[in-house]
Amino acid sequence: PTPPTPPAPPILPNPQTKLWYVQQANNVVPIMESDLHGKITRDSVIWSEETGWKIAGSISSLNYLF
Repeated sequence: PTPPTPPAPPILPNPQTKLWYVQQANNVVPIMESDLHGKITRDSVIWSEETGWKIAGSISSLNYLF
């Protein structure tokens, strides 16, 4: 018998392609991380699969935007 096929290695997220969801007014808007600059503030409510809903200023990986 042949050994089982190993699982595919995880793909590390590329910040340029990471999708965030931003609460704007009464809407949730999907925005690529590469497009976030100028569209959010430290106080923006933002979501990703990795972080869940958080205030943008509390996400260290986004500090370069402020």
